[in-house]
Amino acid sequence: MKNKEYICEYLCPGCSADCNEMSRYEANKEIPNNLACKNHSAGTFGSYIGRILLGFPTGFCRYGFFDKMPVCIFAKEHVGERIKIFSNIYNVVVWKHVDKTFDENGVTFVRWISPRTNASCIDVYLCDMVDKIGGILITKEQIDEMD
Repeated sequence: MKNKEYICEYLCPGCSADCNEMSRYEANKEIPNNLACKNHSAGTFGSYIGRILLGFPTGFCRYGFFDKMPVCIFAKEHVGERIKIFSNIYNVVVWKHVDKTFDENGVTFVRWISPRTNASCIDVYLCDMVDKIGGILITKEQIDEMD
């Protein structure tokens, strides 16, 4: 799959920005090499849960109370740089999961937390990186059991 096809599969479901299948797509340049659409707005809202990213696996799909939480998507060639810059004592990987729905090689979902600032972040790596980062590996079976 091409990078924009991944964005259509993961970000576009439930988006309220009315991007009409990427016609208004614009990469978010605030974070270097981030492929996520800067116009994206998770338009699905659940009581007591907050906004939801419909295209993401359970456990990685909830903004919760972090409405400004960044969602970042990185192509394989930029993942190593992102991990090197972002992985430190201030940013901790909590969960990681490899999704093989659209790519047999896997797409890695990572839920980060920054305990110092009480902030959260979700990264999507367009490759399998679970062996390169810390955190708890969440299996497909565990995701299927989540609410």
